[in-house]
Amino acid sequence: MPRKVANMSRLRTSVVAVVVVMLTASTAFAGDGAAAREIDRAGSNWMARKYLPDDDTRLGEVRVFRRDDALVVRTLLYSNLLKRIVAEIEIKAEEGWPQRSVYRDESRRYVAALARAREDVWSRWHGRGNRERGKHPQTLMIDFIVGPTRAAIEIGVPSLVVENGERSVRSVESSSDVSYSYDFVRTEALRILDDQFPERAAELAAALPAGTTAPTEGR
Repeated sequence: MPRKVANMSRLRTSVVAVVVVMLTASTAFAGDGAAAREIDRAGSNWMARKYLPDDDTRLGEVRVFRRDDALVVRTLLYSNLLKRIVAEIEIKAEEGWPQRSVYRDESRRYVAALARAREDVWSRWHGRGNRERGKHPQTLMIDFIVGPTRAAIEIGVPSLVVENGERSVRSVESSSDVSYSYDFVRTEALRILDDQFPERAAELAAALPAGTTAPTEGR
């Protein structure tokens, strides 16, 4: 296979792998602000972590950690393929949710929120000079936060700090203010855990609060 074709094939595989994560998923109402970011930086409360799509080709990662009484399932992306990733999501979302699914409308709103965030990220990144674009990839953060009585999906544009190859979140600008039901958020968080951590899915799922079915709102 010619080198160019092989490279494009590997790129396509990487993009699809990340799309699967974001479709089977998505900053927080508990412990928001500097204290929450300090937890992220220290990593002391992490329960699980996985690079996307793998350790060798790092386009992002999934992190699972506790924040006060809530469990956070975070998808953190740092790749200049965001535009392609979200375009793939928009196509696959129609295939992934049956017409009569109870979560179909919420899924559409989630995908629309992702698209708006992607445009925001692209606009910010494209407005930088060539040198700055080369230094800083496009970044997007999607948090599923599930607490005993509240749950939320928050999509934001993170500012990352890189130390010894590790990325921590310095600050986040929210790009979404959309309401979702508690059950939708919790169900999607479970799907991420099942997909990304199959060997620990039961253990991590047990850490999710049982919660209620009360509707919740994005920040």
